[in-house]
Amino acid sequence: MRSRLATATASILLALAPLCLGQDVTDADFVAAASLPPAPDSRVLDQGRIFTDEEEIALGSEIKAFAEKNDIDLYVAGYSFLLGETIDDRITRLVNAWDKDEGRETVVLLYTRANESLAVAGSPSISQRLSTMEFSECINAGTIAAKKIGDAPDGSGPDHAGRIRAATTALTGAIDYKLARQTFIDRLHRRGFLLWGAVVIGAICIGSGLWLLILKHFENRRREEKQFYYFPTLPVGERLGAPFGGGNAYVLDSKAADATAEKKPASKAAASMARAAL
Repeated sequence: MRSRLATATASILLALAPLCLGQDVTDADFVAAASLPPAPDSRVLDQGRIFTDEEEIALGSEIKAFAEKNDIDLYVAGYSFLLGETIDDRITRLVNAWDKDEGRETVVLLYTRANESLAVAGSPSISQRLSTMEFSECINAGTIAAKKIGDAPDGSGPDHAGRIRAATTALTGAIDYKLARQTFIDRLHRRGFLLWGAVVIGAICIGSGLWLLILKHFENRRREEKQFYYFPTLPVGERLGAPFGGGNAYVLDSKAADATAEKKPASKAAASMARAAL
C-alpha cells in the first residue's frame, strides 16, 4: 500500500513542478511527468486506490495462474485519472514498457475511475497466438462483463473493483478457451493422417464384408434353383442339396436301400411258389 501511495505522490509532484516554478504547463508536460513504473510483480498496478489489499492479492493470484497456464503476461492497471493522455495512448505505453520480449505475449487491462473507462491491449506478438478477430472477441467479453456490474454494495458509488474483476475473469476465460480450442485442433491435425487411415481401413473392411454377404446370398439362390431342377418332386427337407453338398444325402440313400429291401422278399416268395408248382 505504501509503495502505491509513494508512486502516485511522486507522479503528482512531478506534474506540479512546472506550476511551482511559474512555467506554463501543457498536456505534453503532464504526459512526460507521468512516468511509468516497472511491471508489477503482483500483476496489479493500483495507482487509483481501487482495491483493498486482500482484493489486490486475490486478483493477482488469478492473473498469475492464467499466466503460468498460457505463457501470457497479463497485467491490470487502475488509475484515478490520466494526466493529459488518452486511455489508448496510456495503455499503448504500458504494453511497450512492460513487454519483456522473452517469447511471451503481454496483455494489459487498463481502467480509469474518473470516466469509468476500460481498455485492453496486447503486444504485437499476441497475433501469433490469437487472430485479430479472436482477440477482439476476448476484449468484448471482458467489456460486456464489466458493464454488467453496477454500484458498490455499500452504496459508495460505482463498483470499480467489481468491474475490473469481472472484466479480468471474462477476458482470461475467453483467451483460455480459444487457446485450448487451438491446441485441440492442432492435435487433430497432427493425428489426422492416422485418423483418416483408420477410417479408410474401416470402410474397406465394411465394404468387403457386405460384398461377401451379397455373393453368398446369390450363391445360395443358384444352389436352391439347381436342386429344385434335379429333384422337383422331393420335399424341401429331402431335396436340400443331396448331390451338391449342404443337404441330407443320407435321406436319398436310405430311400433307395428301403426300396431294394422290399423287392427281395417278393422274389424269394415267387421262386418258392414256382418250385411247388413243379
